[in-house]
Amino acid sequence: MSCLRTTFLRAIRTIFLSATLALAALTLTACGGPSESKAKDTAVELMTAMYENDLSVLMEHLPIPNDRALTPTEEEAVKTKLGQMSSVLQLASTERGGIEKFEAIDYRERKNGEVVVKMRTHFGDGTTNDSKVELIWDEAKGKYTFTK
Repeated sequence: MSCLRTTFLRAIRTIFLSATLALAALTLTACGGPSESKAKDTAVELMTAMYENDLSVLMEHLPIPNDRALTPTEEEAVKTKLGQMSSVLQLASTERGGIEKFEAIDYRERKNGEVVVKMRTHFGDGTTNDSKVELIWDEAKGKYTFTK
């Protein structure tokens, strides 16, 4: 009887430990820092924002420390430049039948912590264009930002 009880207790302990380890792994994965999938998702988000002239998304990903805010003049200048770049991209995409989709096709890590996501833009006329989005993980913001 005691042998059966010992075996049963060991089985319960093993199940409990396995469940605890699985929960810990899920928690670390869900909350974690930088990853290839997060970098690719961010690159797609930023490409979409650039072509849609979504300046708020682009501004959120600028490499500005949390303890430094842009002055109103600086913010206006940055938004103007981003808007100009976006307008050029919108015009170019319109000439190619609009945007079908953005695809993250490659991911490379650099030694300095930066990552490069190779993107492929699919246009409505069937053509594609490859480009790169260079990002770095900002620990304080908990997300990828553009490199400096």
